[in-house]
Amino acid sequence: MFKWLGIAIIVLVGFLVVLLGLGYLLKENKAKTTVLKHKLDQQAYSQQLKQQKQSDRQKVPSSQIFTAVEQSLKQIISLNLSCQTNKQCILFETGSKLIGCTVAVNTKGAAILIRVASISTDSSLAKACLTTDLSLTTACINQGCIIQ
Repeated sequence: MFKWLGIAIIVLVGFLVVLLGLGYLLKENKAKTTVLKHKLDQQAYSQQLKQQKQSDRQKVPSSQIFTAVEQSLKQIISLNLSCQTNKQCILFETGSKLIGCTVAVNTKGAAILIRVASISTDSSLAKACLTTDLSLTTACINQGCIIQ
């Protein structure tokens, strides 16, 4: 009888040790996953801020009235945003704060914009944007040229 009681106690102690070990592993895993979750949340938040800043750059106030040159530039830009590779995207200085001083367009759009800008002699556009951000680069994301 004592023999069976000893075996039962040993089995129960072994079972408790296994349960305690699994509990410890669960606690450690939870701590690691919460740290990783916080990191992912921070990365998602920073990426969301970047996208929001980028969309704010590209927004044009609807209450503003465009000149004929600005209207044509805006139309050319909107029609020439498609791309396949990063090499197809180019930064173009529009000179207009309403459109955006610097925009990203594909190479075809840049050629058209250069031609239009050389024909138009609107001096107010040239004076609107005096500073240029040299850290801007272009990228082709989701088959569209964007400024990074």
